[in-house]
Amino acid sequence: MVVSDQDGVAIGVGVVSAALISAFVYKNYVKKIKTALEINTSLYNKKIKGIVVNVADGDNFRLYHIPRLRPSWAVSRDINRLKSIKNYLKYQGKTS
Repeated sequence: MVVSDQDGVAIGVGVVSAALISAFVYKNYVKKIKTALEINTSLYNKKIKGIVVNVADGDNFRLYHIPRLRPSWAVSRDINRLKSIKNYLKYQGKTS
């Protein structure tokens, strides 16, 4: 099978476009925010979807961020893992 120059250019443009679109979707919809330090100023006035894990008082709360394209079974697994780690650390006397 012989590929002409026009076909090669079209394939190259398609591959580059797919890579750029994939990077944009990952950055904006899939990547999980793990700590408050990772929140950019561009996200301050946007909504963040998540599960409230802990409410200390009326001023603050702990939120477990859930990316939009993440399956629900992965979320419950991660939260259970976080609870087990917290219980382990409490047992070891490393947290209050």
